Amino acid sequence: MHRNWKEICKLDDQGGGWYLKILLSLISPESPIGKRLADAFPECYATTEEFQKVPWSVIREDCRRNVCPNQNRFSDELATSSTLDKYQISYTRFSATLDNHEMYGFPILPEEVVAVSVFGKIVQFNGEPFVVVECSNSGELDEVVLSPLSYFDMNH
Repeated sequence: MHRNWKEICKLDDQGGGWYLKILLSLISPESPIGKRLADAFPECYATTEEFQKVPWSVIREDCRRNVCPNQNRFSDELATSSTLDKYQISYTRFSATLDNHEMYGFPILPEEVVAVSVFGKIVQFNGEPFVVVECSNSGELDEVVLSPLSYFDMNH
């Protein structure tokens, strides 16, 4: 059983729809509760997996639950928390400084991309749109993690 993100995103945020989106997004379809949800909302599930964009809000909430489950704040550690791996979203770590590159060996990100790298922002890299899914710094920006925009539904 797989989630049908297109249908889940169509749920209205009013009247409790936002809570239903979160439930359908975060509870495994294979769990006992997930199976009951699939029975109640069959249009939100599919038997075959198709590539569909994952809602940005789902990624953020899942990461929050993994990184700071007892706090009501979001985390910007999507790669470090394994959230991107869970959704099979590819990403690449880049060094924003020469020191970081020498220490970890990540490719160096061009300065024009580093200058606009803010978590959640869409940036152009090699002529393609990417989302900044993580920024790491210790006083100055050290690392930037990018994922192709094609994986995300940024409007949901």
